[in-house]
Amino acid sequence: MAEKINTGGSAFPTHDVEFDCGMTLRDYFAIKMLPEIYRNAALKNSLEGLSKRAYQFADAMIAEREKSNA
Repeated sequence: MAEKINTGGSAFPTHDVEFDCGMTLRDYFAIKMLPEIYRNAALKNSLEGLSKRAYQFADAMIAEREKSNA
């Protein structure tokens, strides 16, 4: 069974409980990291490596956020 990933919830939450779609905070963090990661020439040849690294950063950011909010 795959490990459940903490997505951090909605990146842009609304007060409407019936409307909960869009990107997660994890997706948002990963997207924001892409330009910085892309500057690393070693990853430019691997889109898979680029994506994986972006989500590793996002997961670390969410984990740190959870510690700060505890």
